[in-house]
Amino acid sequence: MALLGVLRVSKSGFLQLQDKSGSLPCVTSCRDGRPFADTALIGSLLQVETYQLVAERFLQSDFPSWQQLATSQHIREKKTRIYVQFCLEEAQILHTPEIRV
Repeated sequence: MALLGVLRVSKSGFLQLQDKSGSLPCVTSCRDGRPFADTALIGSLLQVETYQLVAERFLQSDFPSWQQLATSQHIREKKTRIYVQFCLEEAQILHTPEIRV
């Protein structure tokens, strides 16, 4: 399954892929592991075929020990963060916005 969306920056400063149905937070990197730093691609339409869908789960708890992880009475707060991670050099750039001078 391929992802198709416009690379945007969210109000909180995070990258995201956006289409008509919504937006998906993303983490991009270069092949050598460096983080993405080319702001000229913001606003570009990307097609991404090789990616990882990441789901992180955060728990705040009052566990007396790790053995009570399955007991929900000790959990104060649960958060889940889902994002897509891909290498920018492997994404296909279908369209870049015009730069107005």
